[in-house]
Amino acid sequence: MDELELFDVIGQLYLAASNPEHWMLALHSVGRITGARRITIAAQDVQSGAGQLESVVEWNAAEMPAGSEAPAEDPALREAILRLAASTATESRQSFVANGGAPENRDDLLLLKDPENEIGVTVQRDKAYVTALVCYRPLSIGPYSEEETIIVRRLVPHVLRAARLRRQIVKLETERRATTLWLDRLRVAAILADRDSHIVAMNDAARALLAAKDGLVAAGPMLAAQTVSEFTKLQELIKLAASGAPAEAHRRETGLRVSRPSKRRPYHLLVSPMQPWEPLPREQCCLASILIWDPELTPQVSLPLLQQLFGLSRSEHRVAVGLLDGKSIAEIASEHKLSQATVRYQLRGIFAKTETSRQAELMKLLIRLPHAG
Repeated sequence: MDELELFDVIGQLYLAASNPEHWMLALHSVGRITGARRITIAAQDVQSGAGQLESVVEWNAAEMPAGSEAPAEDPALREAILRLAASTATESRQSFVANGGAPENRDDLLLLKDPENEIGVTVQRDKAYVTALVCYRPLSIGPYSEEETIIVRRLVPHVLRAARLRRQIVKLETERRATTLWLDRLRVAAILADRDSHIVAMNDAARALLAAKDGLVAAGPMLAAQTVSEFTKLQELIKLAASGAPAEAHRRETGLRVSRPSKRRPYHLLVSPMQPWEPLPREQCCLASILIWDPELTPQVSLPLLQQLFGLSRSEHRVAVGLLDGKSIAEIASEHKLSQATVRYQLRGIFAKTETSRQAELMKLLIRLPHAG
């Protein structure tokens, strides 16, 4: 095998780190040049210290290109990784096999015969992960030659590094998805935009607000207000917040009211920078955060939340929600076909359970509760 072919396989591995769909193809190439018919990459998070292994990827020539991802079950592999994870060294690189056999040690590559395969195992540890690469090569192909062992030794660090990169990317993607889901639960509209007011990300509340086209719209990729003066002012604030400049004016959050063609009360915007205050290169991307409040929206306080925090009953919850919606005692009584005396009695129960004594104090408490969408 020539150098270009080896470099091509290495390139495939790093491409697979950022695009999991390429993992099977990359490991197929590794199997082709090593003679392996099955490859397992398993890992353990050093910080967790748990005794459970995670299979990063499992490739089998018989299943190419599907492959699978499942817990690593090989006892020898489990023992090897757990022993290394318990090492006191902060960073080390070791290789071993522990299943009662007598391995043939060729530097970083350890070979152990089994009835059908010659098994090559390499285990590495860094600050974040313990990672193992296991290659199963049929005995019918013959033992690893010296040249093949050299190739595997050159290839193994890249396989393990690509596997660690993939784990880190998956972790970041998982955190990003979790953050997006969290933002989508908020009733306040949240938008991230670049210095040209192009929308980079937004939550569900922002999508609904822009879809209404009532003062704020998505003009192609751009966040825009519907009046010329407010459009200009909004662009200026976003550009300033996303400029990366260390000026004192840039440090402050800036408020803006945006009028609405429907004649409803204006939106309240808070535009602020999303980057540190140190000067940044012009080519580096900076973002502005735009939070948008709609004063027409009534805070939604769920029955389970009020039950868990204060022990309110279903009828008391209805009274609390009515008061939040700006209704009077008489309007709440009429809506639920109750007497005003009954509603006042329920209100006294709410006061007692929330440790408040006036409607204004109660409203202040309820408005400050978390309001998930």
